[in-house]
Amino acid sequence: MLQTVAALVPLDLHLQEALGCVLASDVRAPQDMPSFSSSAMDGFAVRSVDVTNASPSSPAELKIAGRARIGRRPDATVGGGEAVRIDTGAPIPAGADAVVPIENCIVSSSVVVRVLEAVPSGRHVRPAGEDAMAGDLLVKARRRLSAPELGVLAAAGLARAPVHPKPRVVILSTGDELVEPGRTTEFGQVRDSNAYMLYAAIREAGGRPILGGIVPDDVDKFREALLSQLVQADVFI
Repeated sequence: MLQTVAALVPLDLHLQEALGCVLASDVRAPQDMPSFSSSAMDGFAVRSVDVTNASPSSPAELKIAGRARIGRRPDATVGGGEAVRIDTGAPIPAGADAVVPIENCIVSSSVVVRVLEAVPSGRHVRPAGEDAMAGDLLVKARRRLSAPELGVLAAAGLARAPVHPKPRVVILSTGDELVEPGRTTEFGQVRDSNAYMLYAAIREAGGRPILGGIVPDDVDKFREALLSQLVQADVFI
């Protein structure tokens, strides 16, 4: 039976609508994630060579060249003997290759900072592409999109995804003996439990179940029920 089933034609859906659908093709990072290097600490962006010998007893004195704030382009670059005050998450200014945490600095004035520790190149710097590089595979085809996948796609700047839509499955219960749950049964009648079991199973499997009701054991009425539901059915059970 499964060999006769073809996947539904893919649609390009917004992430909110794509939740729970199966991805139709691989999705790769369109650019480095993140696209810029940022600071992992509040402190000062420096050139590591300028603080090689810095210590509490022999601090490195650097000129404060400017400020780097989160969500903005730094207002200065870092040259020899300079530092830029930086916030956690702010872009690393050009010229800097390390960050000294604020607790290891003494700001003696608005123009000078004294650095109390040596930091190697790359210390407290989150590099561009730390999460993914441009072209990296983010989500493989045939994967069902759940919360983690939507977060990754959104982080990559993708608002939509190519997915196979959830199949609409119409459930028809057949039998003169069947009665809807909640209704009183007469002698010889049984409640239609299978329809609700299948409804739940289809939802759990990622489909869109539709209860088509109970159809009596009559060929013409069964055919009529099928035709009336055909417009909204990808699958009948």
